[in-house]
Amino acid sequence: MMMCSTITKPVDFLLLGDSHAGAIGKAATRRGLAFVGGPLGSGRDFTADFCDFTAEGCRFHRDEVESLVAGFLAEIDTQSLYTLRVPLVATFGLCCHVYAAWENWLGFQDQAGQFPPDFLESQFFADVIGEMARGALGFYTGLQVHGVAVYAVLPPQRVPEIADPRVFFAAQAALITALERAKIPIIDVRAHACAPDGGQLAPYCEPQDPLHGSEAFGDLILDALAPILAARVSAPAHSREQ
Repeated sequence: MMMCSTITKPVDFLLLGDSHAGAIGKAATRRGLAFVGGPLGSGRDFTADFCDFTAEGCRFHRDEVESLVAGFLAEIDTQSLYTLRVPLVATFGLCCHVYAAWENWLGFQDQAGQFPPDFLESQFFADVIGEMARGALGFYTGLQVHGVAVYAVLPPQRVPEIADPRVFFAAQAALITALERAKIPIIDVRAHACAPDGGQLAPYCEPQDPLHGSEAFGDLILDALAPILAARVSAPAHSREQ
């Protein structure tokens, strides 16, 4: 597992996520940005319940992940995610190819491979996706309740062969709606990274890889974050504590 981190203090942001966080970390390292963190596992590791919220803080179920996060927090002299005073940039739970695996949805299709009319836009479908992603959605909302500035990053718009593209994009739409209802800010660079058909443009795709974004994609994420980070730097100290 590749970790991405700089150890400069103070830092501008904490990066936590699945493998999609790698492109962001690479781009941030090349730019010389002050950050700490990186990918902690694969996308499917961070969908259903993967952490608990206690009075003391957020506890990850996997000991390896808990140890890595504790190490990142120690680098910035922070005891808990609850007391984090820099933005948390996260990719957890938005790996829509996991939810869209073909075998998950065959039972909802007719013999021609078609879904019932409006199925992918239905509340039932949204509820199923929400249940699949309940751990990630709970992570974002659980930290937001404690005043953490957490940002959810949409993944590269790449659909591997294991996934149904129809479900991929419908699942993503359902998750965006859920995050927006919870008032979780979303980092969305599709307008820059995608062709008119919604697919990822080649410069933003990792070469010889069917899933991940390139370092140039990471640059787009950082460009979208730049005004957020700049606003925090220019804000009065007491407002940055909110």
